[in-house]
Amino acid sequence: MSIPIIFACDNNYAPPTAVAITSLIANKAPGTRHDIHILANALSDFHAQRLASLAAPGVSITIRDVPDRPRDIPANGPVTTTTLYRFIIPELFPRHDTALYLDGDIIILSDLAPLLNLDLAGRHAAAALQVNIGDFPPYSFQARPKEFNAGILLLNLRRMREENLYPRLMEAVVRNNIGANDQVALNQVFNGDIHWIDTAYNYASSYDFLCTDREAARHFNTTPAEWRRVQKNPAIVHYIDSKPWLDRCSLRSKLWRRYYKMSPYRDVKLQYRATLKPLATSLLAVLLPMFLRPVVRGFYARFVKG
Repeated sequence: MSIPIIFACDNNYAPPTAVAITSLIANKAPGTRHDIHILANALSDFHAQRLASLAAPGVSITIRDVPDRPRDIPANGPVTTTTLYRFIIPELFPRHDTALYLDGDIIILSDLAPLLNLDLAGRHAAAALQVNIGDFPPYSFQARPKEFNAGILLLNLRRMREENLYPRLMEAVVRNNIGANDQVALNQVFNGDIHWIDTAYNYASSYDFLCTDREAARHFNTTPAEWRRVQKNPAIVHYIDSKPWLDRCSLRSKLWRRYYKMSPYRDVKLQYRATLKPLATSLLAVLLPMFLRPVVRGFYARFVKG
């Protein structure tokens, strides 16, 4: 039985999800079969048909409508219904022991076999370490526990069912009534019982600008040369900050648009918003010398956040 690959989206996230799946299909190894499941929230016929059209030899597309809010989700909470669908994957796929969950704001640039074939050794999940601006000076929150990014997760469904983790995850959601609390909840409940994967499988586009090579190497326990290799050849690019379908100048937006033009939405004109931050960030990522990045972070901490 093949391991399901799971996305979740509503009408707003259907186009980027289609682009992510387009990139997955374009870069899978010949002869590989993928069973892709899209957990949807009241998709329109237009979006459902576009997503279904991605089915190809060796690739099945199943759209599963999950119209009701997962149990106990606050109706006016800060996170979306579809974001929290990952909590109910174990019960939606009772015959599977593992599943690969992928966010829709990604581009997949290599075959996923290394992820799908991982031995979890009983751990809750496989995930990549995340880095935030607070992990570096002048914030220096480096004493806090390691945190994984929840956008790419190989989930141990059997263990999640055996431990009945859903109530604990929802309790954590309510307790942490802040943005991205789905990720906070998963980190708290999994409590570090993670198989850590190479950052190449969840490379955030913001890493192009956030820190120096040496800072990143220290954080990810690697070398500057290896970090530069990851930057140059990531397996998955994750647009966790500005979104390339909304901001023309967001980091690595040209890469995203390459697959958009291959996707079922290629005939739909993108409606960009006018914002300065993505343009400034992209320019600084190219023009700013490495040694000045801590200085810019200090400026941000003092005049923007402070």
